[in-house]
Amino acid sequence: MKTKAVEIPERKFLVETDEADPLKFYYIPGVRYFYVKRFEMVAAELMSSRVGRLLDVGFGSGVFLPSLGRLADSVYGVDVHEKVPDVRRLLKSSGVSAFLVQGSALEIPFVAGSFDTLVSVSVLEHIREVGSAAGEVSRVLKNSGRAVIGFPVKNTLTTAAIGILGMNLSTTVDERHPSSHTDILEALRGSFSEVSIRWFPAFVPLDLSLYCVATCRK
Repeated sequence: MKTKAVEIPERKFLVETDEADPLKFYYIPGVRYFYVKRFEMVAAELMSSRVGRLLDVGFGSGVFLPSLGRLADSVYGVDVHEKVPDVRRLLKSSGVSAFLVQGSALEIPFVAGSFDTLVSVSVLEHIREVGSAAGEVSRVLKNSGRAVIGFPVKNTLTTAAIGILGMNLSTTVDERHPSSHTDILEALRGSFSEVSIRWFPAFVPLDLSLYCVATCRK
């Protein structure tokens, strides 16, 4: 039987990193579909060519790392939260090996040209200085490398949905997502020579869609 490109780990192998962590939504029918769809869109881009040394920027609870481990030769991750050791320990107990460190997307703690591939799913919208983050993404990639970046499209529908899903949080949608999809695309195009995009659902214009994935090359 063919293995799915994206498989969500058992809940016992994951740790919630903070109050805004969407971990619980991966286990709620209906809502789960959209959250997994983001990973499937990114994974589809990765399958187009060999994935060697891969960095996941903003790995969160580590929910995508087992799937990335099946696609790449080696997996690294960086995130700002303080539960990196817990994520590492739980993933290791489930048989997943990844080199995880604490750090910021604005100062990725790896030397230039370290990675063949970089992924970042639903991270850049949280960063106001998105141009600086895009520059860091480019810096740590090899000249032949690629970045696959996923982010929500900002429109009336997504703003309402994000507001409902985060109704128990103390911050507004604009505070949580200071950078829109247009901000992110502008930043990526400023740091990469080639940026191609896909969005979901594909039958509507980008600005009316829900989620976008950009594949970037230097």
